[in-house]
Amino acid sequence: MSAALLRGPRPTHPVVLENQGAKVDDIPTFELIRNVGLPELERVCTTGLNTDVERRAAVIVEMLSVFEPSGALPDEFRRHQPGMEDRRSIPYQELLNIVTPLLLTNEPAFLRLQEVLTPEFCAIVLFEKVDSRANVAFRDLDRYRKSGSVDTGPAVDNGRVADVVSCANELDRLVDVIDTNIVTRIQQVPNPSKAAGNMAASALVSILRGVAARTGNLYEDSQWRARNPQEPEENRNLVLRLIVNRDIRRGLFVLDALRKLSVHSLRIHRTELDEIRGLLERESRVSAQYHEALRTLSSV
Repeated sequence: MSAALLRGPRPTHPVVLENQGAKVDDIPTFELIRNVGLPELERVCTTGLNTDVERRAAVIVEMLSVFEPSGALPDEFRRHQPGMEDRRSIPYQELLNIVTPLLLTNEPAFLRLQEVLTPEFCAIVLFEKVDSRANVAFRDLDRYRKSGSVDTGPAVDNGRVADVVSCANELDRLVDVIDTNIVTRIQQVPNPSKAAGNMAASALVSILRGVAARTGNLYEDSQWRARNPQEPEENRNLVLRLIVNRDIRRGLFVLDALRKLSVHSLRIHRTELDEIRGLLERESRVSAQYHEALRTLSSV
């Protein structure tokens, strides 16, 4: 990578770094971030440029992502593309580009940031964001069922499709996010946070309750949607799509993630889990294995 490129005017298009042999040690941190950008530095960090600067930059982005105002999850925040961000996050991205070089060159400030934004705090915020995103998915689905569109205000998501399939895919992805972060932020840390575990459990139970409460043909009462006899039934039924017809290799929807949490976190939700069992009894095709696993979790 040429020093002239890094020290010159800021490019008008994203700069792609070479993964092998790139040298940035002689480039001031501020200029490196200003001209190349944090997302590109993080990409190269994971594929070859594993210097202390890039590793620390990744840690800073991860911690500060808790304040990202659009609700983006850490992975989405790291993978953002120029021009594709939520408009609310653009000033935040600019602020991050200002703050990060300062933290990279100020060891006491960086250590203080780690003391303030503890792993417990970051984990709780992550699970809260996932819970909020799931609530939005259910809200949008309910609006779509009624009118065939999602209208959340002027110039915001107008016309966005939020049908059963889209909602199911989003919920499936969010459960995977929780599952992965239960492992990395709770199971694999020396002193796991009870508060983080409780928040993870709350988000998972909320998702399962939302699905169980919406069993059956969700378009049955829709005035705008013509019935298509060739449409797969699971495209109209959340329980069928996420629980009954789920690929067995992917495990039990929500329940496998709940199993990774402590008894303490599960006991908080005993009553809710019992209520969910009752809701799922309305769908006769839910397997005995799923019912038994749910019963076990509700009686710990």
